[in-house]
Amino acid sequence: MQKKLLFRTMLVMLCLLPLINVSAQEEEPLIINVETAGTLSTLIDETSKFEIPDLLLTGNLNGTDIIFIREMAGRDVNGNETEGILTSLNLLFVNIVEGGDGYFDDGIAMPLYTKNDTIGDYMFNKTILTSVTLPNTVKSIGTSAFGNCSDLTDITLGDSIAYIGKDAFEYCSSLVSVNIPKSVEEIDMPAFMQCPNIKEFIVSDENENYSSIDGVLFDKDGKKLFTYPSAKANTYSVPNGVTSIEQGAFMACAGLTNLTISDSVTDIAYGAFAMSGLTKITFGTNVKNIGMAILMGSMALTEINSKSTTPPVVSDNGFYGINAPACTLYVPTGSKTAYSTAAGWSEFTNIIEKDFTSINNINNNNVSIQSISNGIAIETTEATNISVFNITGLKVYQSVVNGYEEVTLDKGVYIVNANNNSKTVIVK
Repeated sequence: MQKKLLFRTMLVMLCLLPLINVSAQEEEPLIINVETAGTLSTLIDETSKFEIPDLLLTGNLNGTDIIFIREMAGRDVNGNETEGILTSLNLLFVNIVEGGDGYFDDGIAMPLYTKNDTIGDYMFNKTILTSVTLPNTVKSIGTSAFGNCSDLTDITLGDSIAYIGKDAFEYCSSLVSVNIPKSVEEIDMPAFMQCPNIKEFIVSDENENYSSIDGVLFDKDGKKLFTYPSAKANTYSVPNGVTSIEQGAFMACAGLTNLTISDSVTDIAYGAFAMSGLTKITFGTNVKNIGMAILMGSMALTEINSKSTTPPVVSDNGFYGINAPACTLYVPTGSKTAYSTAAGWSEFTNIIEKDFTSINNINNNNVSIQSISNGIAIETTEATNISVFNITGLKVYQSVVNGYEEVTLDKGVYIVNANNNSKTVIVK
């Protein structure tokens, strides 16, 4: 009902506007109906097109119109800068149709042309748009359609979007959140690469293919982890029940330094943690397959924990792009030889056996305690009061831990108390 009322209101407004040589001095937003595709340039003064910051269009648009919009939004057909200042673009009641000139040509591939009901590959790439509302008729968003739109802060997807292409929003460095409507059936990952300020993905409860768990993008059943918001937190534990981490899921998450992968995960895809700023990563007991270049560019990495007694199968160049000699690889007691001779794992020269059997939550999913070679490691996902007592009852440590902390202790038996829950830990 609201959409019908809005549309009727717009029609009344359109009847009051001249359709030839519209002046940029009209009250914002400028509203124009493009009845015949390819004629937008005849409805706006050539001298005015670089003076319009806010534009609402209705009607039909083809490639010729998209070129004109690109020029208004700061980029020409080749991606070169223009004098345009268009930042807000509302296409809610627009039909994208075939025809017209090629709207994008970077000189490498063939020119790109519009297709019906499609935001095509590179359609708004490199523009200065900050706010975009897509047509309700559009069904797909192409490769890098909004790539390099570094000023884009607000994107409203239409009610019919079924497909979001690979790298559709790459390098959209100003995006803070993304709303996935119920209509989306497929997202070609990674679609949000190098978006350092995204804090959450919001998915419609009615979507049958995707879900959001604490802002992280999963499949509907929560078994496949697709994308971790780059600006979410510096410590994250993959929830139990997740079985696979998909391609590029944590790629370029520069603020994420400590990642723990749950024991339910079996497969990790290509480039899952590439360029993610990690200093520590823990692989669960059931990881069986590790994809190519999963940690590429993670030069800050200094510690890897692998809890499986059998080394997971590592694809060619699985650990390409990290400083393996600078990393300490912790493996289960008795499995050092297996790791030191296994493909991929043999790149690590500093391999230390560790007793992982004492890694247990203290009746609380937010706290993990593990024994290490010279004490215990405490990891929390929220501020937690931690006290450590020796076997005689003497308190040897007390602090509020929020994240990861190691406590140096002599060999012996200790009782760790976390928010009134206790656990016995043996330091060997």
